[in-house]
Amino acid sequence: MYSVMSPMGIHRMAEHSDIGLLVTRQQVARLLAVSVRTVDALLATKELPSRRIGRRRLVPRQALLEFVKKDHETRGADETQTESGGS
Repeated sequence: MYSVMSPMGIHRMAEHSDIGLLVTRQQVARLLAVSVRTVDALLATKELPSRRIGRRRLVPRQALLEFVKKDHETRGADETQTESGGS
């Protein structure tokens, strides 16, 4: 089971010297505790900004931190409200 890292935890990890200014899709997936496919979807919808360098798609560390700090609606929360009769 994966646990989602808190924004503060990601902030501390992103400040670690092992993580550069640009982060790979695989690193983003590991930091967010999601699949690379989910990261690809975030990149495709431009919810998570990225840069292309050669053949690689890289995410700026600052963009990742800002993404984590933003409030995001989740499909699960929307479905729960609908199922329970919430508006």
